[in-house]
Amino acid sequence: MTSDDGGTTWTTRADLDLYHARPFEAGGNLYVIGHRGDLRIARSKDNGVTWSEVSLLSQGEFWHQAPANVWHANGCAYLVMERRENQQVAGWYPNELQPILMRAGTRMI
Repeated sequence: MTSDDGGTTWTTRADLDLYHARPFEAGGNLYVIGHRGDLRIARSKDNGVTWSEVSLLSQGEFWHQAPANVWHANGCAYLVMERRENQQVAGWYPNELQPILMRAGTRMI
């Protein structure tokens, strides 16, 4: 959603099938990365007015992440997501989560 009046009104731009999604800029494009089981991402070439379809970045995996920061440094964007590996705990499973640091170049090609 975007607002052109400081948050008084909002316009829905896309309904992306993502949990715990977070936006970041790279290469002149806006991205939103999140999960719904597998890791997923979508791209906007026009500052969030329109969005691509959601693309899978993994298959058959279980990803997790609460809202968190994206760090920009050295021409790259860095973010951490958590991947659940063995899925043996029936209840709350934080001990099964592995933090995974991801990096993407942010310069336009």
